[in-house]
Amino acid sequence: MQQTIVLRKRSTISNKNHNLFKNGHIWWCHLTVWDGPTQSRLRFSLKTKDVKKARAVRDRIIRDAEDRFALIWC
Repeated sequence: MQQTIVLRKRSTISNKNHNLFKNGHIWWCHLTVWDGPTQSRLRFSLKTKDVKKARAVRDRIIRDAEDRFALIWC
């Protein structure tokens, strides 16, 4: 069974920083991955203090994930 990443499109449209959070001065990203009935949250540093760069990296990660995982937009 292929892992599934669930993304909330409505939240991303209304909140440009959806899936992003700041820990100290560095921006991080979090995504929820479903593997059958089990879910886990992926958290990783975007290694930038600039929110615009963080959004760009997050968007690139999501585009790359579209090639590897089943993405569900809800």
